[in-house]
Amino acid sequence: MDVLQQVEQVRDEIESLHSSVMSCHEGKHQRYIAKLEVKSEHNCYLKKYDWLHATQKHEASQAAVSHQRLQEAKDAEIWLCETDIRVHQAHSEVLDKEAETLHLKIQFHQMMQASKASSDGGTG
Repeated sequence: MDVLQQVEQVRDEIESLHSSVMSCHEGKHQRYIAKLEVKSEHNCYLKKYDWLHATQKHEASQAAVSHQRLQEAKDAEIWLCETDIRVHQAHSEVLDKEAETLHLKIQFHQMMQASKASSDGGTG
């Protein structure tokens, strides 16, 4: 009987050791899975951050391009307005010169008529 008890006791110890080893492996397995989950979550956050960063960078680039186009359009509009002003000023100067020329022609005709009248009146 002693041998049977000893065999039973050894068997119980083996089962206890096996259970301890299994428990240890289960703990290691749980830690490994937890690490994998953390790494996976971390990688997910990194990818999300990279995507958000790239999106923000693209939007900033698009805003800069849009602003540049608007600025160029405003510059062109200002240039056109300035050119229009110069054209109107040149046209005004042309009209002033034409008015001056007409005034001189009128004076010339008046002088010619006065000269003609005095030469007709003096001989008559």
